[in-house]
Amino acid sequence: MEWLNCFTVTSRRPGSNSSAVTSSFSVSARSCWSRERR
Repeated sequence: MEWLNCFTVTSRRPGSNSSAVTSSFSVSARSCWSRERR
């Protein structure tokens, strides 16, 4: 489950802005998912 690792790393990102975190997670998750599906 490599995508899980990406989610954990993104979740631990510094920042109190929920919007920023969600945006970053979305991008990271998409990248990770793409790699996993490949």
